[in-house]
Order: sequence, then C-alpha cells, then structure tokens
Amino acid sequence: MKVRKKPVIVDAVPFYKDLWEMKPDKYPMVSYWALTELVTPYPYIGTIEGPMKVSDGDYIIKGVNGEFYPCKPDIFEKTYEAIVSPSLTDDQQVVLDYLKKMCPPELGVSAMVTTYCLVDDNINDNWQEYSEEIPEHIEALQKLSVAEENQVLAAFAEWGLSNL
Repeated sequence: MKVRKKPVIVDAVPFYKDLWEMKPDKYPMVSYWALTELVTPYPYIGTIEGPMKVSDGDYIIKGVNGEFYPCKPDIFEKTYEAIVSPSLTDDQQVVLDYLKKMCPPELGVSAMVTTYCLVDDNINDNWQEYSEEIPEHIEALQKLSVAEENQVLAAFAEWGLSNL
C-alpha cells in the first residue's frame, strides 16, 4: 500500500551551536548531554524516542503535538518547503484584522459565515444599521481588487487553519 503524508504546517528553525552557546534562549528545547563523564557533552533535544543529538545546520522542528525533534538538512530539503505568504497592503490588513476579530477560535464561529457577513454588509450596505459613517473595514474592502481580495482570503484561511 502506498500512502501520502498529510500536509501539515510546522515551525522549523536552523540550529547553530555558536549562537546557542551565546544565546541559549534562542533554542530553549536544546540542552547538553553526555552518556558518561568521559564523553564530551553535546547539544541534544529530548524527544519521545529519547535524547537526539542536534548538530550545526540541523533544523529543529516543532511537531503537530508541540514536540521538538532535529532533522538533518538534506532530509529537511526533501521533505519540507517554505510557506511564503504575500505581504498585504494596509487595506488588505484592515480587512484581515476585521475577519480575525469577528471569528475568534474560542467561540467556534465559522470562517465562511464571517466572510459571508462581511460581503453581505458591503453589498447590501448593512453597515448603515450600526454606523452613520462607512466603517474602516468596508471602506478598505471596497478598494481591493479581486486578486487582493483573494490574497486576504488566503491569509484568513491560513490563520484559521493554524488555530484548529
């Protein structure tokens, strides 16, 4: 049977021993460890499989359950790719911030419903029921092109998925 690894987004940071020794708070998951007093201690990460050595250039990955583990650069390059989010304009950021504010994860509000309400407020001028002046988020939305609206939706989806 062939299977495909589910796509999950994880945090990763390259490890540099010199930086770690100067600023250990940059890598709070790394400690020194040695099997015996006769062996030079080396940087390691405590994992569910036991201590794993981490070397210069390795990536430290935070897994889906909050656990940390090292990954060699060649394996990392074959397995992971950077997520590049487009930078948003000021108007896009205003709309995105509004969507996030109206869709708090702890309340379980649907992102689809939140997006629908924003569009409905804009198209039907529903905002006039609660404001005499055009709200900042509606004004910003009206300035966006279709491509810019899609970028906001992509950023909103990314934010929503990271809060599951």
